[in-house]
Amino acid sequence: MTSDPSAQIQHFIFKLHISSSAVLGDLNRDVSRLRKDIESVSERTLSSKSLRLEGIKSIRCSNRNKEDLNKKTRSYADYPLKTGVKLEQKDEEEMVLTSPGSKSISPVKRSSCGPPPIMPQVSFATPSPCLTLLSLLDRLLPSLPPTVQDVDVPPLFRERFILAGYRPTGQPWRSYALSLFQMHNDTLNVWSPLLAAVCMALRFMMFAILRGGGPEGQGISVDVSSLPLVLYMFSAVTHLSCRAAAHLLHAHSEQAHRSLFLLDFVGVATYQYGCALALSLYSAAGGWTQSMLGKIFLPASALLLWFSCAVCCYTKLHLRRPHRKLCQLASMGAASWLVLSPVAHRLAAHSWRGSPALLHLLQVVLFLLSAFFFSCPAPECFSPGRFDIIGHGHQLSHFLLSLCTLAQQEALFQDFLWRRPALVRDFGEERLLLACASFPCVILTCGMMAVAVSRGARAQNESEPE
Repeated sequence: MTSDPSAQIQHFIFKLHISSSAVLGDLNRDVSRLRKDIESVSERTLSSKSLRLEGIKSIRCSNRNKEDLNKKTRSYADYPLKTGVKLEQKDEEEMVLTSPGSKSISPVKRSSCGPPPIMPQVSFATPSPCLTLLSLLDRLLPSLPPTVQDVDVPPLFRERFILAGYRPTGQPWRSYALSLFQMHNDTLNVWSPLLAAVCMALRFMMFAILRGGGPEGQGISVDVSSLPLVLYMFSAVTHLSCRAAAHLLHAHSEQAHRSLFLLDFVGVATYQYGCALALSLYSAAGGWTQSMLGKIFLPASALLLWFSCAVCCYTKLHLRRPHRKLCQLASMGAASWLVLSPVAHRLAAHSWRGSPALLHLLQVVLFLLSAFFFSCPAPECFSPGRFDIIGHGHQLSHFLLSLCTLAQQEALFQDFLWRRPALVRDFGEERLLLACASFPCVILTCGMMAVAVSRGARAQNESEPE
C-alpha cells in the first residue's frame, strides 16, 4: 500500500463518488415506484366516482321514465271515455291504441334513457269568450311605453321629490289616453276628479228623479229657482273633467302641457263662480245676504275670479318655481275665501247642529287640508322616491278636493230643499235671472283671457332669437 498522500486522496474521492451514485440510483428507483403507486390509486378513485355517477344517472333516468309512463297511461286511460278508442297494453315497454273497425295505431315505445316522445295534445273545448276578447284587444291596442325617471323628461314636467313614474314625451295621443289604465305618477290625479265627476252626475240624476216636482214645489223643477243649482252642477262637472283631461294628456309635449293647464285654470274659475252663485242663494244666512258683502258678493267674486285666473295663466307661462307657486296660491286662496264666506259666516253665527251645517263644516276642513297638501310637498319631501306612484302631496290634494266637492254637493241639495220655496220671494225673479246670466259671461271672459295669454306667450317665444 503506497504512502503517497495524493494517491490516497484520489482513491478516497473515487470511493465517495461510487457510493453517492449508488445512493442516488436507489432514490430515483424509490421515487419512480412511489409515483406509479400514486397514479394507480388516483385512477382507481376516478373510476369508482364515475361508476357512482353513472349509477345515479341511471336511477334518475329510470325514475323519470316511470313517471312519464304513468302520466301517459293516465292520459290514455281517459282517452277512450271521450272518443271510444280502445287502449291495449301489450307489454311493459309499449302500448297500442286501437279503435273499432280501424287499424292499430303505431306503438309508443319507451326509450331506455331520456324523456319519452311528446304526444300531440288535442283540445275539443271551445275557446273562452274572455280569452278571445283579451287577445283581440291585445292586437288592437298599442303597447304602452314604460315610465321613466325624472332625468329623462324635460324640466317642465318634473316635480320636486318625485324621482320616477313619469311618462315619456312625444308619444301618440292614443298612448296618453290609454295611460288611464297604467300606473304612473299622474294616475290618481286623473282618477280622483274623474270618479268624482261621475259620482256627482249620478247623484244629481237621482236627486232630480226622486225630488222632481216634490210636494208644494219643494223638489227640483224647470224654473228660475232651480237654475242656480243646475249651473253649479255644470260648473263642478266641467271643472273635474278639465282637471282629469289635463293630467291625463299633458305629458304629450310642453305646448300641450301649458295649453291643457290653462284649460284647467279656466275650469277652476268656472267652478268657483258656480259655487259662489249657489252658496250665496241657497246656503247664506239672512243677515249675510242683507250685509254690504252680500250685496256686492257676485260682482266682486266675478272680478276676483277673473283676476285669479289671469294670474295663474300668466305665471304658468312666464314664471318658474317657487315664484309661480306662490302667486298661484295667493290669488286662488283669496278667491276661494271670498267664495266660502257665506258658509264661514253661517258656521260662525249659527249652531253647527243639523246635517247641512256639518256637511259645510266638513267641506271647509277638506278644503283646508287640500290647500295644505297642494302648497307643501308632503310626505314625499321626507322620503324622496318612496311616494312616486301613490301617496305624494299633489295626489292627496286632488283626492281631498274631490271629497270636498262631494260634501258640498250634498250640503247644497239640502239647502236647496230648505230655501227653494221662498227663494223667488226673497230675491226676486229678475235678480235671479241676472245672477244666472252672469255665469256664462264669466266663463267666456276667462276663456278669452286664457287664449290671449297663450297667444302672447307663443308670439314672444317665436320672436326671441335662438
